Amino acid sequence: MENHSKGQESRTGVRTYVFVFIILAIITAVEIFLSTISISRETLRVLFLALSLAKASLVAAFFMHLRSDSKLYTYIFILPAVMFVLFALLTIAI
Repeated sequence: MENHSKGQESRTGVRTYVFVFIILAIITAVEIFLSTISISRETLRVLFLALSLAKASLVAAFFMHLRSDSKLYTYIFILPAVMFVLFALLTIAI
């Protein structure tokens, strides 16, 4: 019985990783598509920044296991990410 439960957990974990991989691939395809159409540079910067932040968050949450770790590690990750976004937006505004 124990092996069945462990196997089920493993299968669920693999499904989660595959799902996250597909989402990352879709976001990457959207980034490639956005680079081929003509949109203002400022708009592209903001869109790419948001998409990159989404991808980095997914990688950190699932592949670096921040989702299941202590909340302290999540805060340690989030603070620099928020600061990066703020500085990037300030740079775009200048």
